Amino acid sequence: MGFGQDATRATGKTIDTSIVEGIDISRQPSFVLRDGSADRYTFDQIYGAKWYRFPRSAVRLPRRLASKAIRSVSTLISK
Repeated sequence: MGFGQDATRATGKTIDTSIVEGIDISRQPSFVLRDGSADRYTFDQIYGAKWYRFPRSAVRLPRRLASKAIRSVSTLISK
């Protein structure tokens, strides 16, 4: 990175500063929010963690399926 003879890409003698004139100084946010679903997806897909949770998820699967069925039936009834 940089400009001049030792630069990676900008080895010319002239520097085009028109590109960086409009760039504002970056500001960091005052806080960061965690996205649990994105974290879980990354952990499962990239690191293969869903296999570590398998016994627990196999026990919870019937309960999740039952609650989904109840929600879908209640949605049909309310229409």
